[in-house]
Amino acid sequence: MIALNTGPFGVIDRTAFVDVELTHGALSSVNLDSLLSGQNVWAIGSGDVAVWELFQAQNAVLIGPKMYRLSGLVRGQQGTDAFVPDTWPVGSKVVLLDGAVSQLELPVNQRGVEQAYRVGPSGRAVNDVTYREHSFAVAGASLRPYRPCHLQVQRGDSLITAQWVRRTRIDGDYWDGFDVPVGEMSEQYLIRLRDETGVKLEQTVTSTAAVLNEPLSINGNLIFEVAQLSDRFGPRSFAQIAVS
Repeated sequence: MIALNTGPFGVIDRTAFVDVELTHGALSSVNLDSLLSGQNVWAIGSGDVAVWELFQAQNAVLIGPKMYRLSGLVRGQQGTDAFVPDTWPVGSKVVLLDGAVSQLELPVNQRGVEQAYRVGPSGRAVNDVTYREHSFAVAGASLRPYRPCHLQVQRGDSLITAQWVRRTRIDGDYWDGFDVPVGEMSEQYLIRLRDETGVKLEQTVTSTAAVLNEPLSINGNLIFEVAQLSDRFGPRSFAQIAVS
């Protein structure tokens, strides 16, 4: 594959593409309706169990022996937009999520506990010589709240007014209700202002808007950050915007 730079989220990127080399099998393109219904989903990562981006590809075109070009990309799906690097370098691992790969169902008390897993061909016994053992701990990333989006800030009279739009992991495609579900026991956000020296102000709010006092001393650019809080996951993903 070639390097894949970061791109726009929430829309189809008609300019970017990524070349992938298959170990086996074949790929096919999908129409727009199928893409929007969640088909042709891929995971790309460095091999680190905690850092993966999910993306979709509308087009899959054969360009060489076992080599396909994926285009019509929808990046950062299922909340992974928070962890997309500036570039996925050549040699990154790419996996088609076609149902053969499924999520591990672990109890909550197993989060953060290192466990051993044996990986190999499904048609052979787990003690076969082809299997390899890997040990790692999972953080329960599927519980992590999505980053808020559409941040806006206004500055004036020593006050900073901010607002944003909440996202959800649960029933987010249901359009007939007043709003999508919160997905947590309660709706809370951690907001903060920081400059080049660190955090200058931090507080918790319960709505998607806030008014903050401008810090007395600012060194360099001032940044507003917001993250939805989770009572189950803990650490969260901040969205940010420069305060002009």
